[in-house]
Amino acid sequence: FSDIQTFWKEPYNGLYIPLTYTVWSIEAKSYKLLTKNTSLSPHIFHITNLIVHILTVLLVFGILIKVSKNHFAAFCGALFFALHPVQVESVAWISELKGVLAGFFSMLTLLLYINHISNQQEDQRYTLKSIWYLGAVLASLLALLSKPSAIVTPLLAGVFSLFIYNRSWKRTARDILPWLMVIIPIMVYTANSQSDLWIDFIPPMFSRLLIAGDAISFYLYKLFVPIALCIDYGRFPQAVLRSNWIWLTGTIPYVAMLGVFLAGLKYDKIKPVAGSFWIFLATFSFTSGMAL
Repeated sequence: FSDIQTFWKEPYNGLYIPLTYTVWSIEAKSYKLLTKNTSLSPHIFHITNLIVHILTVLLVFGILIKVSKNHFAAFCGALFFALHPVQVESVAWISELKGVLAGFFSMLTLLLYINHISNQQEDQRYTLKSIWYLGAVLASLLALLSKPSAIVTPLLAGVFSLFIYNRSWKRTARDILPWLMVIIPIMVYTANSQSDLWIDFIPPMFSRLLIAGDAISFYLYKLFVPIALCIDYGRFPQAVLRSNWIWLTGTIPYVAMLGVFLAGLKYDKIKPVAGSFWIFLATFSFTSGMAL
């Protein structure tokens, strides 16, 4: 198991995702040990991706039950998450275990944190609330060690606290700020391990905001119109900035963001809708160009 130790000691191929590499290593070693076969079969890896995705769907169902209090609505939402065509790449592509695993621990984080903020035992210092909170922090660390983009999970938790459960900014900050202090060192280490030698174009700051807005518009469109899906990485920054539509697709999300935010502040009934919108936006905050 010296290779597993190596994955935890230092980045591998420019990524520090030791938990994902550990799972892959255990899968490979277990398969060879049980089958006495020196060559690997892809089936074991595909099955793992599918199992983790199914477990994530159950967590999504649990989150939606907590939030909506409606089992049928929660079932429909979890089914939408489970079968949406956008999910195909992560579940079917063996090397995307990192995304599936990070998604699982991120959803576990949110479910644990929702249990923490929905528990009414405010006056007891060492209660189940503390266990839920510490569990959420630990799960978010595991998500981050699976894939760096899981850094958004504490932000999602903050949105749940502010908009879905209508908690104050002060109480939310009291939860989220110490949490960020725990995960920021891993975030910095992960960022420093990723080389930018392969980046041939770094857009100016304002252009990054347009690129991020365009990415949000693109994925929102694919969420509701999941057609023409394929493995295509041609939507690179230069192509986006050359598009005639960039001023529309790149700015609409920010206008909608401001409108939903103001409406959520004024009308309490709109707050959960605003929260849903902000959850969608927060998932892109470190991966679409917003991280300036």
